[in-house]
Amino acid sequence: MPGLVTLEHQSEVATDIGREFVRTVSNLWSAIKDECDGIIFIIDEIDTIAESSGIASFLKVTTEELVDAGLNQVVFYLVGVDGAMEHLMQDHPSVARVFENVELRPMNRSESREVVHRTLNSAPTSRPVRISDESLEWVVDTASGFPSFIHTLCFEAFEYDSDSYLDKDDFDRAADEVVSRIKRAELGQLLRAAGAGDYRRILIAMAEYESTLVPLAYIGNQVGRPTNELSSYMNSLVKRGIIAREDRAIYRFVDPLLRLYGQKLDVLEPTLSSLFDDEEPSAQS
Repeated sequence: MPGLVTLEHQSEVATDIGREFVRTVSNLWSAIKDECDGIIFIIDEIDTIAESSGIASFLKVTTEELVDAGLNQVVFYLVGVDGAMEHLMQDHPSVARVFENVELRPMNRSESREVVHRTLNSAPTSRPVRISDESLEWVVDTASGFPSFIHTLCFEAFEYDSDSYLDKDDFDRAADEVVSRIKRAELGQLLRAAGAGDYRRILIAMAEYESTLVPLAYIGNQVGRPTNELSSYMNSLVKRGIIAREDRAIYRFVDPLLRLYGQKLDVLEPTLSSLFDDEEPSAQS
């Protein structure tokens, strides 16, 4: 794969590897075409692959070679966050013409509940696994419609469960495990990337709000600034990919787990928390 190659002539390398890849796929298709409808290659977290890997050049060359070889039954699915295509275009600008962007919106509450119930009903255990109504609503609220966060929280709760009934205690321990160990470094880095002073105050205020959707008026009240003085701060945090604007004057965390991290800041980052308490609101630099 091109991600394992570091050479000056990256495009030539991508071409050679792409052609070899297509020959392998062609042989595979010849062997299975009577039993299958097609072949799907799924590349997850495409936005995290380094531009220097040549992945975009590889994809561009490979898709063209597949078409030339008549392998129309072979497709690539690239999975990533918003902006993933722009990330790939840094390596090969024309790759955007090869793939169609399909935006997957967050699931609604009903869909989120269904994901949990369907998964628990299929759990390979000696007796059915159930979840309390309180815990289910907490998961739905916390995950904000993103399947990966539902999976992370429920998996950890299931690991702690001892009676096949996922309750508040199980999810309290799961949340501690996720933000204190599994995601601690990543979430801490996100918090620091927000900036100091009022930037950090804004995030902590958002974490303390009772809902995942936070009104700007509440943030202004907690930070001690009128809302018209917060627009540049909020825009900066949106551009940095830390928060998102859900509606007019309504914001949410891009990573819902950052909200849990902010709620436990006095334990996870006591030095940072005390500095936050001591700081006086300051003008934006």
